[in-house]
Amino acid sequence: MRIKKRIVQSGNVLMLILILAFSIFLVTLTSLLIVHNTTINTYKSVLTDIVECDRMMIMALAESGLSEEAVALIMKKSHARQQSIGRTGEFVIADLNGTTVAFLLNDSSYSTPTYEQIMTGETAGPMQMAFHGKSGFIKARDYRGVEVLAGYSFIKGFNWGIVAKINAAEVNQPFLKAAYIAAFMALICIIIGSILFVMITNPMIGRIIKSENKFRSLFDASADKIVITDFAGRCLEVNETACLKLQYSREEFLSMSLREINSPEFRCKYDEAINKLPETGFISYESEYITKTGQIIPVEIIAKIIDYNNSRAILKVARDITDRKRVEAALQKAKDYAENLIHTANAIVVCLDINGNVQVFNNAAENITGYTFDEVKNKNWFELIVPRERYPQIWDAFTRAGDGRLPRNMENPILTKSGDERYIVWQNNEIAENGQITGTISFGIDITERKHAEEEIHKLNEELEQRVRDRTVQLEAANKELESFAYSVSHDLRAPLRGIDGWSLALSEDYNAQLDERACQYIERVRSETQRMGQLIDDLLQLSRVTRSQLQLAAVNLSALAQTVAEHQLEAFPAHNAEIFIEPGLSVMGDARLLEIALNNLFNNAFKFTGKRPQARIEFGRTVVDGRQTFFVRDNGAGFDMAYASKLFGAFQRMHKQTEFPGTGVGLATVQRIIHRHGGRIWAEAKVDQGTTFYFTMNEAAL
Repeated sequence: MRIKKRIVQSGNVLMLILILAFSIFLVTLTSLLIVHNTTINTYKSVLTDIVECDRMMIMALAESGLSEEAVALIMKKSHARQQSIGRTGEFVIADLNGTTVAFLLNDSSYSTPTYEQIMTGETAGPMQMAFHGKSGFIKARDYRGVEVLAGYSFIKGFNWGIVAKINAAEVNQPFLKAAYIAAFMALICIIIGSILFVMITNPMIGRIIKSENKFRSLFDASADKIVITDFAGRCLEVNETACLKLQYSREEFLSMSLREINSPEFRCKYDEAINKLPETGFISYESEYITKTGQIIPVEIIAKIIDYNNSRAILKVARDITDRKRVEAALQKAKDYAENLIHTANAIVVCLDINGNVQVFNNAAENITGYTFDEVKNKNWFELIVPRERYPQIWDAFTRAGDGRLPRNMENPILTKSGDERYIVWQNNEIAENGQITGTISFGIDITERKHAEEEIHKLNEELEQRVRDRTVQLEAANKELESFAYSVSHDLRAPLRGIDGWSLALSEDYNAQLDERACQYIERVRSETQRMGQLIDDLLQLSRVTRSQLQLAAVNLSALAQTVAEHQLEAFPAHNAEIFIEPGLSVMGDARLLEIALNNLFNNAFKFTGKRPQARIEFGRTVVDGRQTFFVRDNGAGFDMAYASKLFGAFQRMHKQTEFPGTGVGLATVQRIIHRHGGRIWAEAKVDQGTTFYFTMNEAAL
């Protein structure tokens, strides 16, 4: 272990040297890249400054009235400053005249390129950019075909292109030299580290080989029973585990044949394995060993031919499989139990292979289909029991099992052996082995009787629907008759009421002087009651229309509707000192006409019951109650006792005396019917002399 540890440590040292060398190389290379980039930027600044200064000089000379020839002569005399750029630095001026290029200033040792070479060739990049009327910096090949760093510009008045450049090789040379040195130093570090590693580990590796050979012969610590025998079965070597488990000493093992410790039932298998081993060189089989005390141990044996003391021998490794045998027995028991369940189940159980052939067919399947398992085994299930008209559809559904898309639930008819049709509802699942679908298992329940019952129910439903249609026609006729009756009643009642009110008014006007004060009060009371009766008739008619009218659903702005209703109430109660608060932006889907009637009744209630307040406050808004959007109308009026809340929405039900607050007791019943027709509900919360809040909801789909 210590030798291995030292080798690992040496490997770590080598790895550290390699990482250090690589790090030095990377840091050096990064630094060189930074320096090189800085150098490039410096040359870029210098070259573009030279070009710009010369451009400005040429422009200044041109503005002073000098001709092109004079300007070119002056620039030739001053071109020596190109040497300040570098060893390969050069300053070039070229004149573009039509398709002719004339170099006014360049190194005479190079031939002058043609116009096509400059403007269409792959070289002369800087001058080409200049002749395109641009200014800037470029890394490209010049007219010599040499890669350069160049600043360029164009002088429009003269059609001159000017370029200040330096060979890229001169700029890159220091960087490449330093990079080569860094790579060389890193390589030296790697070589030295590798040499040190080999020098340190070579002696250790030799000692490890000797140690491994020694330990290879020590197999006593193995948990398996290991025996080395010759081909006659005599024991040549045995480990301590075999001695301990089989209860023989090493000496006893070496004096006996291994065949003797195999149980009599497995000795033939032992002989067969020994005979086959020379052909295969390796064999595995199961057997039973008998201990010295007679205990039987099931084992799995792996036998292999080996070289032992310069001769061929057999190495046998025997693993105790008592636990595995116990598990296999338990699995077999579970399998038998599962098969028993399958065959005693009341549902059909059918297992099919991937081609639809029957592999399992339980007793319930035999009873329902009339086939025996022997009659359907390895036959195509669908060809046997599926009606011909349904065969393509059901076969297509089954073939989806290969794609993992088998329908989990199906319902289809089957044909029994006698030709009867039965309806079966199936639950299907794929059977997979090693990730591959190999078939299906289906559980089927006979629902033939249920199908017949469903057909009967369907007939009954059709009869019921016809009855409903008949009753609907009758109800519509009754509603029309009721509407006609309501109109007739209201018309017939209004005529005598108008007569009573008119004759009472005439009596009061014509005989007022002859009547005492009490008689006049009686006449006024008669007129008040007739007017109240007229209002009651109007309210009842409105309640009737609300119940019968067809809903006209549309988007309704409740806030705007409440504002309009509140303004009408303020006009109806001009002496009422009331503050109105309406939450903006409240909208629903509903019947605008009916919702206006509902809000008008709620606001009328609020105005009426706050009439005795010096400062009334009426509020319309929205809140959340039990997770639902809920609207409310709140006032600080007279309120009422919640003990009588159940009577609040009944027709003609009143919480206060007529002398305190006038009304017919029909308004809230009308509101409730409107809210119910919109799929909502309405309720109130109040305290005596502390105000009332009416809450109402709408169908969630209407919000």
